[in-house]
Amino acid sequence: MMRAMSITTAALAAHLALAAGGCKSHAKPTPVESPRAAAMVQKVDRVTLGNGLMIEDLKVGEGDVCLPGAHVRVKYTGMVQGASRPFDTSGAAVREIDLGGNLIRGWTEGLPGMRAGGTRRLTIPPELGYGSREVKDMDGAVVVPAGSTLVYVVDLVGVGDR
Repeated sequence: MMRAMSITTAALAAHLALAAGGCKSHAKPTPVESPRAAAMVQKVDRVTLGNGLMIEDLKVGEGDVCLPGAHVRVKYTGMVQGASRPFDTSGAAVREIDLGGNLIRGWTEGLPGMRAGGTRRLTIPPELGYGSREVKDMDGAVVVPAGSTLVYVVDLVGVGDR
């Protein structure tokens, strides 16, 4: 049953990718040198949309499918690509978010198709994140420089139920 869910998620991602202007598939796993190392590598379903958004399913959930504009419950960590510390995280708390609300496009385009119980990594190009704007913390320190690529790891806890 897990295989069918993965194919369904991949098919939805491909459909979204075509609607966004095409995609590049990254279905082949990275080669490893030894059988022991191969056994430790987790398969990751990955697709890059035509707009540069990379969607990687680290764990495919078994729950409800997230649709565009859905109300979701998530845990997440956001980092600037190449940084050593997160600039944003929900920690252990579950956050409720409307995908039709005031979010960066990387989230509104990257979560649909995901199943509750899953974990997804979104690599978000600047145009789908904060673009040429910098993001500052409460003390005024820049936490996201202008033009940054963002990497979010999102656990989809649930879909719906406001």
